[in-house]
Formats: sequence, C-alpha cells, structure tokens
Amino acid sequence: LWYTTLRDFLAADNLLMFIEYEFPEPDWTEDVWLHECWRRGRAQAKFILSLTIRDPYVRSVLYARGWNTYEPSPKALYDLIWDIWGREFAY
Repeated sequence: LWYTTLRDFLAADNLLMFIEYEFPEPDWTEDVWLHECWRRGRAQAKFILSLTIRDPYVRSVLYARGWNTYEPSPKALYDLIWDIWGREFAY
C-alpha cells in the first residue's frame, strides 16, 4: 500500500521522477528556471516522502541504518527505505 500510494501521489504532481532517478543539479547560470524547477521538485518529493514515514518506529530504524535527514535527495531516502523493507512496504 505504501509503495503504490506514494507513487500515485508523486505521479499526480509529476514528481515521480525524483525517486526513480538521481538527476544532477542543473547549472543555474545557464538556465535559472530549470534549476528552480529541479530544486523545488526535489524538495516537494522529499517532503511528500517524509510525510509517509512519520511513524516513530520507522524513523528509528532509518536513523539506525544511517539516515541523514540533511540529505536533500528524495531518491536517497526512497532507496534507503526500499533497502530496509523492500517488498514488505510495497504492497
């Protein structure tokens, strides 16, 4: 349920790509608009993902496995969750 709900929610806002791929940061001096879209998209995807893991037990396991809350990449957090729980969280 977690997997499909998260993916459906992110897809509705065109943010699914931020947990599927690790996009390099665009050069803001070449395209300010593209850089801003990239920055906001990552932040929104990470925020939505973070809302799905509010349970204290889940967070304690993530911290124990090296979760860095300052890591801005939503894919890094998604991959950590998947590495720990995998298919158990998927459906």
